[in-house]
Amino acid sequence: MSMNYSLEYIDIILLAMIAGFIFLRLRGILGKRTGFEGKATAKFDKILKEAVTKQAAQIKKKLLIKTIKKNF
Repeated sequence: MSMNYSLEYIDIILLAMIAGFIFLRLRGILGKRTGFEGKATAKFDKILKEAVTKQAAQIKKKLLIKTIKKNF
């Protein structure tokens, strides 16, 4: 019976080690957030606004085409 309990502790320790390894690998790959990333640049904001506007125009065009097809 005591052998059974020791295997449970070994399982918990092994899983904790695996979780720690995965955590450290992800932190090394993704990096640590420091809070000094800064705001998006004005160029990025401009590109983002253009992309959103373009996508909205495409959606309106698709909806218009569907409406026209549905009515005729």
